[in-house]
Amino acid sequence: MPSVFDDFTERAHRNSPLHSPAARTNMKLLQDAMEAEGFIGWPFEWWHYDLQGWNDDMRYPSLDISLTELKTPHNS
Repeated sequence: MPSVFDDFTERAHRNSPLHSPAARTNMKLLQDAMEAEGFIGWPFEWWHYDLQGWNDDMRYPSLDISLTELKTPHNS
C-alpha cells in the first residue's frame, strides 16, 4: 500500500503523486471491492471508507449498549 496505516502525510492521500505503480494497483483493488459493497473512500486517507448513509439516524440509529451486552447472545 502507499503508506503505513495512520500515516497523515501527503503519502496517505488517495491522489498523491508519491504512490508507486504497485501501490496504485493495490489501492484500486481495495477501492473497487469497497465501493461494490456501498462504501465511499475519504480523499485524505487511502484506508478510510465510510458506508453510504452512515449518518442517517433513521437507517442506522445510535445504540446505547454495553460491551457486555453485545457479547451475550440475545434471546428473541
